[in-house]
Parts: sequence; C-alpha cells; structure tokens
Amino acid sequence: MYKNNLAHLINVDLIAKFIKTRRLTVGEFCKGCKICRNTYLKVMTKHNCSMGVIFKIATFMDKRVSDLCNPEYKIKQSR
Repeated sequence: MYKNNLAHLINVDLIAKFIKTRRLTVGEFCKGCKICRNTYLKVMTKHNCSMGVIFKIATFMDKRVSDLCNPEYKIKQSR
C-alpha cells in the first residue's frame, strides 16, 4: 500500500452523484478539477491519490475536504 494513499477516505458516491446531478462528463469534471482522467480513475477505484487531488476535487465541488470523507472515517470533534 502506498504511503500517501488517501483514496480510501474519499466518498466516491458523493463525487458520482455530483457528476450526475450537474450532468457533467468525466472529461468536464476533470477539467474543472484540473486533474487528469487517470487520476480521476485512481480516485474512483480507490487506488491512490494525494491530498492535493482531494483538495482540487473539493474546491471544484464547492465543499470542504472533510465533507468528501466517508462517514466512518470522520474524526469526532472534541470540545
């Protein structure tokens, strides 16, 4: 497993839903995020991705990085 593998943290269903509701193609989504299609496929298949890729996707989707995380991986905030 890769050292910086953060792909298992990403909620890929949220990304797929965003693409579907906005009626975007994969190419349009990748262009908006400024990532290549291979990077998109790596994220969606949970192969490997860096924090920079997650940040680019979150920025394009107008969400926080923590919103893209799977609910089971979210860290509970302490007061």
